[in-house]
Amino acid sequence: MFTSFSNKNLRAKVFFVLICLLFVVSCQSDEDALQSDTKAKAEINRVSQLMQKGQKLTRKDIDAIKQIYADFPTSETARKTLKNAYILREDWASLEKLFNETPASELSVEDKTTLAKVYIKLGRYNDAVETLKNLEDQNSLESRSLLANAYFHLGKYDEAKSLIDNSWQEILKNKKIDDIVVRGMIYFYQKENDKAVETLKKALEINPQSIPANNALSRIYSAQGETEKAEEYLAKVQQGFDKMTADERQKTNYVEKIYKLQEAYKAKRFEEVITLANELLPEADARNKAAMYQYLYNSYLALGKQKKAQEVLVKARQMQQK
Repeated sequence: MFTSFSNKNLRAKVFFVLICLLFVVSCQSDEDALQSDTKAKAEINRVSQLMQKGQKLTRKDIDAIKQIYADFPTSETARKTLKNAYILREDWASLEKLFNETPASELSVEDKTTLAKVYIKLGRYNDAVETLKNLEDQNSLESRSLLANAYFHLGKYDEAKSLIDNSWQEILKNKKIDDIVVRGMIYFYQKENDKAVETLKKALEINPQSIPANNALSRIYSAQGETEKAEEYLAKVQQGFDKMTADERQKTNYVEKIYKLQEAYKAKRFEEVITLANELLPEADARNKAAMYQYLYNSYLALGKQKKAQEVLVKARQMQQK
């Protein structure tokens, strides 16, 4: 009996090793085949050089790399090039799909960290938290920073501030403005305005033109009724916008509206939520559209507008069917 069990165990181990070897050989075969394919290799090099120069990629460039990845699916070079192309184009939905083609257990720490960033970009903060909590390296400043950011957007301020406070000196040393601004906003949301102002001014010591920091200070002074100071920082926000390109300006506006929408929803200002969600819908990708429809549906229900809620539900279903 014990001998039989042992033999079965041995056969299972041998089978597993063979599968692993076959996978390695397959990866090597695709990688070798890609390196031997003059046309494919030249295309990979061309697109890689464009990315190194920070140039925008066209849809044709992306389609070319996608085709190469389809032809050599286990080539690390093809996968890495496609991943970097999606990051450069900020195509978060496609990047998530690429990562999820690989079992989570086979993703590197770098890939899992990038996936968490993607979830945050897509507004899927719970998914970001789960990804980061299961990360092998949870002690890096980057992973703690991302986790704090995800908790902040979920309204879990105590969890977020604990992570930031435990890394505070490291955050200041590395001049991580985004984390400093998040800490300032947590102070603000928890009615500690003096500490919020003090913290946000630390961000401005690093970058006086920081739009998030200036915008946050404007909001705090406005909430305190200090109109002159609020307008002073709002003017700095406008100066920052004026220096930005149209694309950057649009992205920053979008993020600011998301913040306002989340804050309004938490405060149950449902009419404001409806206005903001309708403004955000035309710019949103498929996943963010789904989130906007959910905000609209919940807000209409909260206001007793059943008919409007049902209309939103129909639109959401139509979008899913496309």
